[in-house]
Amino acid sequence: MTSEREQIVRETIEDHKALVAQFERHGAEIVGRIAESIARSLAEGGTLYLCGNGGSAADAQHIA
Repeated sequence: MTSEREQIVRETIEDHKALVAQFERHGAEIVGRIAESIARSLAEGGTLYLCGNGGSAADAQHIA
């Protein structure tokens, strides 16, 4: 018999697996469209702002 905590963990894992499966089906297309939109905006003189807090700030600096 599994405890309530174990059940919560199992349900969370199943939710995660469903999300990953959805991203595998549609993620490349969505990321591609976003990249095209960013490139078009920059080509037209637009500005891309990146920000974060902690580790996300370091990611933003590396991307910039």
